[in-house]
Amino acid sequence: MKSVKFYVMALVFLCSFAGCGKDVLDQRAEELVQAFSTNNYAAFKLSARPELVAVLPQKDFEDMAKGILKLGAYKDKTMHEIHTEAGGKKTSTYDLNFAKGVVNFELDLQDEKIMRFNFSGPVMTEAMSEYRKEKYATFKVGSFQFLDGEKKPKNNIYKVGEDLNLTMDVYGLAVAAGSMHIKSALKILDAANGALLFEQPNFQDDVIPLNEGDLQVATLAGHISIPIKGSYKVGFVITDVNSGKVIEYAEAFIAEE
Repeated sequence: MKSVKFYVMALVFLCSFAGCGKDVLDQRAEELVQAFSTNNYAAFKLSARPELVAVLPQKDFEDMAKGILKLGAYKDKTMHEIHTEAGGKKTSTYDLNFAKGVVNFELDLQDEKIMRFNFSGPVMTEAMSEYRKEKYATFKVGSFQFLDGEKKPKNNIYKVGEDLNLTMDVYGLAVAAGSMHIKSALKILDAANGALLFEQPNFQDDVIPLNEGDLQVATLAGHISIPIKGSYKVGFVITDVNSGKVIEYAEAFIAEE
């Protein structure tokens, strides 16, 4: 019986380090690192399961890619372990060697496609922090999104009388006395000729305390309703009160019956 037990244990050992999908794990690890290193979302989608693609849209992928670029040139990797489970799931851990240091990396495959990954460790944290400081340093509208009635992302086409919900993030606000101060005015314009149809001068006026580690970002959110069908633009005049800087921003939308 002892020899039988030893045989079974030896088989698991060999499977863990010399087989059980090491080649495909290595291949997917390389594909993922190269996709991020070249900011290639199309390549990422080819290697990933649809469930992963659904929770990592291109905007978020590109954000992560720009942080990973702060690690410098990718050199090589060292695999530490493999775990396999019934149903085609494989999990592995690596050390990824970049010019600025080693990053811990976890990779899960399901049916040979990437279902989960994670970059971690002090070197990765420092790289992402460096990128975020640069990203949020400039006063600008960083993102804008139309929303549906449940506040989920949607396109720019609304029904007459339906609430037009929107949200935007404004980056790079100056800090004074531990706070940011943002003001915004809203305008509705005729898309064809730019004529001003509606104006709300005090759409937003917020003083936002900034705690240690917080990003210099403010989120603007609200809604309006359009009573007549047509093509419009919603525009904003945004003021960073602490610096005195002003920017303008506009997005087109359609109201239809």
